[in-house]
Amino acid sequence: MIAAMTLVREITRSDQLVELRESLLGLCRDVRSSKLGFALQLRFIFDSSIVVGEIRFSVVTQKNPDARSALIEVIESETIEAFAPLELIEEVERRLPSVAEKEHVPLELLVAEWERWRSRLQFVDVASMTSDTPLRDQNDYPFLKAHDKLGTDAILTADKDILAALPDAMPQKIVFDLRRYAREQAIVLSYLNGAMFGAVLNLSTLRLAWTGLKAAWRIFSRLPPFVQVLALALGGAFLLSKRGQTWLRSALEKGRLVGRVIFDALEACAFDAGEAMDASSLAWERVQPYLRSAPRKRSGRITQLVFAACVNAAPRSLSVAEIATHIRSLGYRSWLRDCQPSVLRALRNDPRLVEVAGRWLPAHERPV
Repeated sequence: MIAAMTLVREITRSDQLVELRESLLGLCRDVRSSKLGFALQLRFIFDSSIVVGEIRFSVVTQKNPDARSALIEVIESETIEAFAPLELIEEVERRLPSVAEKEHVPLELLVAEWERWRSRLQFVDVASMTSDTPLRDQNDYPFLKAHDKLGTDAILTADKDILAALPDAMPQKIVFDLRRYAREQAIVLSYLNGAMFGAVLNLSTLRLAWTGLKAAWRIFSRLPPFVQVLALALGGAFLLSKRGQTWLRSALEKGRLVGRVIFDALEACAFDAGEAMDASSLAWERVQPYLRSAPRKRSGRITQLVFAACVNAAPRSLSVAEIATHIRSLGYRSWLRDCQPSVLRALRNDPRLVEVAGRWLPAHERPV
């Protein structure tokens, strides 16, 4: 049984999630996939830092040409759908020459890998959109706009400013949890698919056997009475004989052994499926905090301006008085002559900012 379980894990790939979803939905057309725990599919905005990093990894770092990165694996398993603003194209193509020079690789190899990456992305035009979320780098706004326009689950990024500014920003390390989720969920759905196929096959077999019994009974009932009595007498005599009893005991023993083997196999498969389900659930729990679970209430204007002031000054920290002066220069108006109490309240309520020795700065700039 352990060998069978090992074989299932060896031959099951996360790519099979695509076919497994379709197969299970074909068997259960009237049941929504969420009710059966089918593999979830997420929609992400990809930042240019992620795409350039993947291109560099594929061309420079990866030694096995047949191997895939964790991110490509979750895309090909359709665990995530990849979106990006049109501005990403220009930004990636602008950065590739410097990558080629720094890593001492031909630019043509990077461009070829970029063309493969373009086929994995779905692009969206956000030129006409606006955003009031404060970001230090103006080049980051297209990704935020695309995120708002499509209502995607998260922005996948390695940019510290975006990670600090947005609760829906997901660091690249979470991709490994998504890969673990995809791999384990493929095993779960393989077992589920096999169980449902087996159930359909068993029902068909039982229906065929029942049809055969009914046909045999119809034939038997049409026989002359003396032939029926003779057949029953011969059958009874055989079962009462020593040879018949030996045959019957042998058949029952074989049936018991086969039943035990089947039961043990089902028990082992159920255990392995449970282990895979627990592992996929654990991976999913690590991913979920980064996702857009529901529309969030936008922060007040003073909170946005206070955060923008700290981000713009980073890595230098600011005092409350300096932040108050800065947000007034950004256009903040208040009927209070002194807005420092409101600034302090906004600072203390914003988890993206931290206090160090009475001065404030973004959490990701905290000195180690």
